[in-house]
Amino acid sequence: GEELAQYVRSLNLHVYPCKTDTLGLVVLEAAASGIPTLAYDVQGPGDTIKEFRKMGGEIGCLVPEDRPLAEGFESALALGKIDRYRDLIQKSHSVQAVTDALLKNLPKIDESLGRSNQQQTLPQAA
Repeated sequence: GEELAQYVRSLNLHVYPCKTDTLGLVVLEAAASGIPTLAYDVQGPGDTIKEFRKMGGEIGCLVPEDRPLAEGFESALALGKIDRYRDLIQKSHSVQAVTDALLKNLPKIDESLGRSNQQQTLPQAA
């Protein structure tokens, strides 16, 4: 609840040592609370942090996965509080934004799976 949210907002840094996350949602949650993330440059957290860099935001520091995570500690702390990106996170990852992105990319997904862009029909039950 609110007590946990206040505690999270009081932190200076979110350290995320996982190398197998596929989404990086926890990075977004930390950034929405104004906390930068220190993570390995792997799928998930790396993708999320790089996505925000493309939008002009710096929400974390990445370390190559073959290096000690501690190498990025000072750089990540130097980011300070990142409250200024809360609106960007909410706007870019709202239900509407995610739905719009999915619908926009469905033809590309179908193409990559070898499907035509024609509507698929389900087999009829016998």
